[in-house]
Amino acid sequence: MTAELQAFLALAEAYHQKHLRADSIDPFAYDPGNTENLAQYDGIVDVSKNSVTLCAEVKGLRYENRSRHLEKVSEGDVLVLRRDADNPYNANNFELFTVKGKTLGTLSAELCNCLAPLFDSGQAVISAVKASYIEQFRDRSRYVKQGVLFVQMRIVLHGTDVLK
Repeated sequence: MTAELQAFLALAEAYHQKHLRADSIDPFAYDPGNTENLAQYDGIVDVSKNSVTLCAEVKGLRYENRSRHLEKVSEGDVLVLRRDADNPYNANNFELFTVKGKTLGTLSAELCNCLAPLFDSGQAVISAVKASYIEQFRDRSRYVKQGVLFVQMRIVLHGTDVLK
């Protein structure tokens, strides 16, 4: 197993641990950015299918009218994930779009940095992407500056018994 694959699987496990930790957090303990939406994260490795299903937060929703584009997205909608190697901030970037081509944001740098080497080498193919959780900007506190979007991605790993 390559170091890149190990890093990716470790991130999937970290997402799964966030998901599990959500049940142990006191509902009255409010720690923005650390305890919000933990239940929406997940990372499930399916050894029999050489695949990983990730649920991850989309970043950058406050830029380029993306909150307006998010208003037209519903949970379960199919989305498009494109590699963005020309991004000036992160050459490992992936950008997320509606099926009509409207930009919604990017995956986190941490996820991009784990996924891009596998994707670029052909070891990982993103077979499905859909909106798994949405909080519209208009429905959140007046103090926040963006909505919340999580996506579920199914990633198929190629190679001889890559996960065994």
